[in-house]
Amino acid sequence: MLEYLEKVPDFPYGSVREHLAEQYFSSLPQDVQDLVMRMREHITFLQPHSSTHTQPMTTTMLDAAVEKRGVTFQYSSRNGQKTVKVFPIGIYYDRGYWYMPARNKERVLLYRVDRMSNLEIMDETDESTPNLHDWLRAKDERESIEVVLHFTDAGARQAASDVVFKSVQDKVWKGAVPVDELPYTARGLLTYGPEVKVVAPVELKQMVRSMLESSLEQYL
Repeated sequence: MLEYLEKVPDFPYGSVREHLAEQYFSSLPQDVQDLVMRMREHITFLQPHSSTHTQPMTTTMLDAAVEKRGVTFQYSSRNGQKTVKVFPIGIYYDRGYWYMPARNKERVLLYRVDRMSNLEIMDETDESTPNLHDWLRAKDERESIEVVLHFTDAGARQAASDVVFKSVQDKVWKGAVPVDELPYTARGLLTYGPEVKVVAPVELKQMVRSMLESSLEQYL
C-alpha cells in the first residue's frame, strides 16, 4: 500500500510521506523486511494516474481547507480561462486525478486540480465551510431527475466496475441525477457505445444523440 501511495502523483506533503514510509519499514523485524522485499517483486498497482505534477498546489489546498481560508486561481474550463475565488472543502483522488470541492458563494462546485494554475491563499476565512467527510455524507439537495438506463450483457459487466453505474441490476440502472450533471453523465455514457440505451429522461437522450452526431460530423 505504501508503494501504491508512492505512485500517486502530487500527494500532499510528499516528503513527509516518504519519511514515514522509510521510518515504518526500518522499524519492522529483519525477517519481515526480507519478506516484504521478496513480495514486492510479485505485486504492483496498474491504477492509471495523471501525468501532471502539482504537489505544491495539493499541499496548499489542504492547508487552506484545514484553516478554512479562501483561495484564488486560474481555471481552464470548457468556456476558457477564468479567475475563481472559493473556499476549499478538501481534496480527494479519483481515477487518476485530484479533485477539490469548494464553496463558491452559496454553491459547492467541483474543480479538477490539473486544470488549475496560479493558486494563492487569501486572508479571508469562512468558518461555516464544511469538512470533506461531512460534505461527502451530506444529501445532495440539487434539483434532480430520474435516469433509467438499459445495458446489454457486456455493458452491465462494464458498468459493474464503474463508480457511477456500479449499482446496475438485471442490466438496468436507475438513479436520481442532478440536472446540472446531465452533460457529464451523457459524456460518460458515450464510452459504452451500443452497450447502453437511455430510456429516460428525454433530455439525456437528446444530449447523447447530439454528442454522437457531433462526433460523426468529424468523419463526413
